Amino acid sequence: MSAHRDPQAISDAVAASISAAIKQRGMSVRAASDASGIPYATLRRKLSGATSFRVSELLQIAEALDVESPADLISAALGGDNK
Repeated sequence: MSAHRDPQAISDAVAASISAAIKQRGMSVRAASDASGIPYATLRRKLSGATSFRVSELLQIAEALDVESPADLISAALGGDNK
């Protein structure tokens, strides 16, 4: 099964994309949590791949990271261009 069809692989890739975006902005996970309104423990759990991000959380984190759209985070996770 390709990574593009494996839900866990996609979830893991999205988490890695978000983690990379946090680091690129020089933010800590705590700062990203504060800026997004996603509780710190929840964000850590999702970034570790233990649970998947909900669409509402993708919207929150994209706004907190000043990413134009959550689709950019997903596209980057799937190997697409990230604006």
